Amino acid sequence: MKALRYIIFIVSVTSVLGCEQRESRTEVKSEQIEAGESFDTFFTKFNRDSIFQKTRVVFPFKLIQSDGESDTTIFIQRNGWQYVDFSFPDKKNVVTQERVNDNEIKVLLQVEDTGIHVQHLFQKKKGQWWFVYVKSSYD
Repeated sequence: MKALRYIIFIVSVTSVLGCEQRESRTEVKSEQIEAGESFDTFFTKFNRDSIFQKTRVVFPFKLIQSDGESDTTIFIQRNGWQYVDFSFPDKKNVVTQERVNDNEIKVLLQVEDTGIHVQHLFQKKKGQWWFVYVKSSYD
């Protein structure tokens, strides 16, 4: 059970902080997107622009790990943030988007055959999308 908790924790942290620093990635100068931005437009820019990404994360950022019995919450401050690549290239990763309502979307990552589920919650506030928290759990 401890080994599974450790694996869940590592997957959660890796999905939030990225498994590697991307030194070769070109950083694009951030610019404000109009107030009524669509999630798709926002998410495309959020995923490719590390500077923009950091401006659209709610800090302190909440990373929640649930083992079914209890939750452990870790807070990440702005200076501890690292770029998150949401492409999740591994073939065992299944990524879907779930529209909770007009102002909330969950990007869900499931790792096949492991029971690992990672929710990335985005909320729209004053016409702009924000990355609010990550919650990981397992079956």
